[in-house]
Amino acid sequence: MMYMHFNNSYYKKVTSAKTQLETKRKLNVQNKSHFASTDLYMTGNDGNSWDNGQQSGWIGRFMEHYYANEVNESYPLGIQIGSNDISLGFHGEHEHGLSLNINGQDPEGFYSVLNGLSGMAPDISNMIASDHKTELEYLIQTDALANTYSYAITNAFNSGSNIGSYDDNNDLANQLKTVARLIRGGLESKIFMVQIGGFATQVVTSEFSTFSKSENMSYEQAAGFAMTYGTSYYALKQRAKIQPGETLLVLGAAGGVGIASIQIAKAMGARVIAAASSEDKLDFACKAGADLRINYSNENLKEKVKDLTKGKGADVIYDPVGGDFSEQAFRAIAWDGRFLVIGFASGPIPKMPLNLALLKGASMVGVFWGAWMKREPIESLKNFKELIGMIDTGKFTPLVTEVFALDDHGSAFGSIAERRAKGKVILSMA
Repeated sequence: MMYMHFNNSYYKKVTSAKTQLETKRKLNVQNKSHFASTDLYMTGNDGNSWDNGQQSGWIGRFMEHYYANEVNESYPLGIQIGSNDISLGFHGEHEHGLSLNINGQDPEGFYSVLNGLSGMAPDISNMIASDHKTELEYLIQTDALANTYSYAITNAFNSGSNIGSYDDNNDLANQLKTVARLIRGGLESKIFMVQIGGFATQVVTSEFSTFSKSENMSYEQAAGFAMTYGTSYYALKQRAKIQPGETLLVLGAAGGVGIASIQIAKAMGARVIAAASSEDKLDFACKAGADLRINYSNENLKEKVKDLTKGKGADVIYDPVGGDFSEQAFRAIAWDGRFLVIGFASGPIPKMPLNLALLKGASMVGVFWGAWMKREPIESLKNFKELIGMIDTGKFTPLVTEVFALDDHGSAFGSIAERRAKGKVILSMA
């Protein structure tokens, strides 16, 4: 359940104990405890061979390079939280022991496991020579260091506290609480890794989050459907209560949720203005159903919205982008308008002048679809059935623009990170 650090001199003593393991890796024997794509991500390997960096992970290599002089035996350099699975990411090129795992929210649970084993490690200074002395020294030293780390982590956890509050039903939030509390408690670890899952071959879910796909949908379309279309329909239906004939302004219109909101809004009878950063993306948004367009790279967003709406402004604004464009858009909102806060794809979280809401009689409405789905599972399932009905009746077809093989996941992430992606990007296991 853990990786532990050993200083270089001691590590050299025990390398012979790992010869067999390293030989197996060089013979291209995969680690069956990890899904292949996770291995590729954690190691930064191209997937062609185990010799090409597969024995080490990019986090471990990073720590060895930048913190070579800071490694000590008082605390782990890195900590992985929220999973029992040992991450290959923390393997170094020279040391396979730079971090440890903590499962769940409470580091005290980790310590209780260790403390129940055998107490502190025995003194090995006078251990007699034997065929397995080196291996025994390695194991005993591991036990001793585990105890040292567990004390350091537990003390930090007990000394720290959480100022803010998060939803206790949110796994990621619970892990982040642990990180914040450990840092506030004085733990000097350099890297904390949390787990949010992904690339799973199997999943367990509730009956309320399961529904049959439309016969008019491919599996690739279905794979990218739930989050983008679920978010957008909830935003427009429950949060904005958009009406036929109203005008919707969509920022980041060519993205996954942007395209979904355009298609759904048109199916609900709204007029849609697409706003994006390039003519190519706007062409794509208009093909998806947008009526009007704004290139906010070279046009004043506020003035253009006012011009297109004959001075009235947009009734509903759908903003998954954030940053500088949020305030410009809000200044172009109509009386009694609804500004939907979807996300912050651009990075910065905008600081909005609240006087705008007062002057426009407008509402700023948060859209947290994941939390709502958990709180209102029956309504969420109803939403999906209504969306499937729209697809079955030909009101729209879910758009998937790029499908990558699982082994080519790097290209998929590159398309998104470099902002080249339009619509939904899918990884296929076929």
